[in-house]
Amino acid sequence: AWRDPAQLWLALPMGLTLAHLLLGEVGGYRYEAYLVGLTLLGLALSWQADPPVLPRHPFGVVLLLLAVFPLGVRAGFFYQNYPRSVRNIYQQPVQVARFLHSYYPDAPVAVNDIGLVSFWGDAPVTDLVGVGDQMVQRARRSGQFGPEEVAELARQRGFPLVVGHPHWIGGWLPDDWVPVANWTIPDNFICAGPTVTWYATRPGAADTLRRHLLDYLPLLPAGVRHEALIPPAGSGH
Repeated sequence: AWRDPAQLWLALPMGLTLAHLLLGEVGGYRYEAYLVGLTLLGLALSWQADPPVLPRHPFGVVLLLLAVFPLGVRAGFFYQNYPRSVRNIYQQPVQVARFLHSYYPDAPVAVNDIGLVSFWGDAPVTDLVGVGDQMVQRARRSGQFGPEEVAELARQRGFPLVVGHPHWIGGWLPDDWVPVANWTIPDNFICAGPTVTWYATRPGAADTLRRHLLDYLPLLPAGVRHEALIPPAGSGH
């Protein structure tokens, strides 16, 4: 039966979809987009190998439309929000990566969104979510990932700062790490949260980070709000 190319081209995306549903996560759109593309490609190649007979009975037509409808709704929803998504990515992840590349090009850092930070930089990046870090991933899966483990990671890897979404990583960070500033974007749709917080992992690094963030302030896109969380050194406050 598997010598039939039409069945093979359909079986491959179906098998991958099943594996993704069993072993992966859904809901991020971009993480399932490859399955949509492979399924459409599989259908096209299957139809080329064995042209289908389109349903003529009304019930068959309804079933076909019901099968296609969710894909159309999902594609239309994200297509409608595509401009806002691109703007959000420029306002937040792009700015974070540019800042780190400009002021900490050789320093190890810890983040919860590794994409552009890793793409634009050559310095070591610790992924606090674990997508790109097997040690963190194993610790999170075992339930042994909290402030003590993150503090030990900072000692081992030497990162002087952390940047990430506070609602996501805040509970994992040691209490003595210093939140220096927030960057908040308007009208967020695609980012994990509208606000990222910059943390210094040791007191001596906090004022340096604060000064660098203020220096970068004129380069932030319009609408991005910078909120200082510590006063200048020597201000007496």
